[in-house]
Amino acid sequence: MRTPIIVLIIFSAIIILATGLWPSLSSLILPTTTWGLYTRSFFENILVGAHGTVIDLFLVGIVLFWFERRTEQRERIAKENSERSAAITRHKETLADLRFYKGSDCSHRTLSTIKRLIALEANDFPCFEANLQDMQIENIKLKDTNMIAINFANAKLSNVELTNCQCDATNFINAKFHHVTLKNVTLNRSKFCAANLSGVDFSGCKIERVDFSNANLRSAIFKGVDCKGVNFTNADLRSANFKGAKNLTQRMLATAKSTDHIQVGA
Repeated sequence: MRTPIIVLIIFSAIIILATGLWPSLSSLILPTTTWGLYTRSFFENILVGAHGTVIDLFLVGIVLFWFERRTEQRERIAKENSERSAAITRHKETLADLRFYKGSDCSHRTLSTIKRLIALEANDFPCFEANLQDMQIENIKLKDTNMIAINFANAKLSNVELTNCQCDATNFINAKFHHVTLKNVTLNRSKFCAANLSGVDFSGCKIERVDFSNANLRSAIFKGVDCKGVNFTNADLRSANFKGAKNLTQRMLATAKSTDHIQVGA
C-alpha cells in the first residue's frame, strides 16, 4: 500500500505544480508551436482531466485504505482471540495437572496459573481440589467457579470476591479472611477450624455441616442461613448476627466460647 501512495503523491505534486506554473511552462515549451491536435488548449485540457484523475484516485485510495485497515484489524483480532484461546486451554490443562502434583512449589504454581486465567478473562475454569495452602491470595474475583475441595489451609485471603462459586468440602483451616466477599457461595461440609472470619458475611451462602470450631466469628453475619449440622465448638461468636437463621439451636450456641451480644430471632 505504501508504493501506490507514494506514486499518487508524486503524480499529484507534478500536476499541481504544472497547473500552477502553467503560464511560465506554456510560454517556454509551447509558445506558438502546434502539431496536429497538440496545441496549448490540448495540454490545458489534459491538466484539467488530470485533476479529475487525482481526485478519483484519492477517493479510491481512501476506500482501499479503509478496507485494508479493517482487514488488518479483523486479522489481528482473530489472531489475538486464537492466541488467547490457546493460552486458556494450556493454563486449564496445567491447572488440571497440578491437582496431582505434590512438589513444594505446587501452591505457587497453582495460584500463578489461576491469576493468568483471570487475566485472560476466563471465568469458567474449574479449580476443584487445587492446593493453595499457605498462600497470600489478594485481589481476586471468581464467578461461577467449581472450587470444591480446594485446600486453603493457613492461607491469607485479602480483597477476594467469590460469586456463585461451589466451595463444598473446602479446607479453610487456620485461614485468615480480610475484606472477603461471599455471594451465594456453597460451603457445605467445609472446614473453617481456627480460621479468622471476623466480620465475614455468610448471608445468602449455604453452610450446612460446616465446621467452625475454634474460629473467630466476631461480628460475622449469618442472617437467613440454614445452620443445619454446623459446628460452633469453642468458636468466638461475640456480636454475631443470626437473625432469621434456620436450624440454629441453643445446643449449638452452648458449645461456643463466647456468645456475648449475638443477635438471634426473626
